[in-house]
Amino acid sequence: MSYQWINTAEQLCEWLQPISPNTPLYVDTEFMRERSFWAELALVQVRAGDSIVLIDAPALGDAGPLHELIGDYPLVMHACSEDLEVLNYFSGATPQEVYDTQVGAALSGFDLQPSYQRLVQDITHTEIPKDATRTNWLARPLSPQQLEYAKDDVLWLPALYEHLSGRLETLGRLTWWQEENARLRDAALTQTPPEKMWRNVKGVGYLQGGQALARLQALADWRERVARERNLPRSFVLRDPFLLSLAERNPTSMQQLAALDIPPAVLRRYGDALMAALKQGNTAEPLPPLPGPLSDEEKKTVKRLRKGVQAISKELELVPEVLLRRRWLEQWVRNLEKLPEPLRGWRHEVVVEPLIPLL
Repeated sequence: MSYQWINTAEQLCEWLQPISPNTPLYVDTEFMRERSFWAELALVQVRAGDSIVLIDAPALGDAGPLHELIGDYPLVMHACSEDLEVLNYFSGATPQEVYDTQVGAALSGFDLQPSYQRLVQDITHTEIPKDATRTNWLARPLSPQQLEYAKDDVLWLPALYEHLSGRLETLGRLTWWQEENARLRDAALTQTPPEKMWRNVKGVGYLQGGQALARLQALADWRERVARERNLPRSFVLRDPFLLSLAERNPTSMQQLAALDIPPAVLRRYGDALMAALKQGNTAEPLPPLPGPLSDEEKKTVKRLRKGVQAISKELELVPEVLLRRRWLEQWVRNLEKLPEPLRGWRHEVVVEPLIPLL
């Protein structure tokens, strides 16, 4: 199947004009984010019926038509969390409906996160190459190899969607898919506030709470705001080990700060800001420690419940983690009075209720 190259907003408007709003669009993206905080959208591939377009996002100039494409049509995508985030940042649009074929495949009996190539091979018996994954998608012109790769990423999506939706309907799991798709979309479009980024610092569990965690919160908040403002990866501002060292050792002068082996360029640019963040953390309310290891009794409960999950998954012919991730299970066992959010939908009837007697 051939494709059309689109590099103006007018061309995109013209292509979209005859497509009715309830027509599903099969979408993929290519983007770059190795040296920036915000991903740079390079290409948007779209299939509608028998037509495929490759949209040169940087050349559009006007994101309006792309906003319409994303916001007004049902989107079928594969493993689309990052794609949704990038599309939303570029166009400001939020899709009303998303159908993720990776999620649909997991719910119909495939692995937890099957690749697009694997599904295409298993469902259509077609092998497609994956040899252009790590290339510079912002370079122009794109090579014939890149263009073919980009086209293939939406060429087979209709076949995957039809096969998976049919199978899920037969199994009575279409509502499961719809719920998971909505959860995935909402999670992809929800940014963690800077003041909560301390929880994502690698190694945070080594700090025992109190003022050290309050300092880490202030430092991680500062780094997040700088990274967003300067459009830099967090590690380009200051790496996690340095955040932890600062929070734990609490230097009170520039001399003590310099003794922590923080790169000189970072000290020159951010020394005063780091000292201010530490001061803020030292005057803030102490934070309680993060949950420690499970107790022996809780571990026994988790083990018992996991056996129950395995029995249910065997009956449903699903990977156990599709039904219940370990972190959800541990979170539930820590507080039996409060179910984790993913267990309040279809999983409540399918998984939680059968497990309750095991408690």
